[in-house]
Amino acid sequence: MGLTAALALVIQSFLLFCVAMLVGGACAAIALTFRFAATECMGAEERPMALSIVLAGGTFQRYDRPRVLPPAVALRLYHEARERRIG
Repeated sequence: MGLTAALALVIQSFLLFCVAMLVGGACAAIALTFRFAATECMGAEERPMALSIVLAGGTFQRYDRPRVLPPAVALRLYHEARERRIG
């Protein structure tokens, strides 16, 4: 999103800049909701570990975005944690 916004400034396209900022903001909002989900979905004793995993994933995402935690892996980890909590 940053490169698209920079390109929009270079070519002086306000519409492209707005679209780049909209997409970037939506991505940031989605990423921030994972922190809340990590604390809400886990039991009291598992919350610190869940929050640590989410924050570490966000830190490493900056350097290796597509390969940090693919959605399928995140979904599998969520279901495994849920089964441990329920079962």
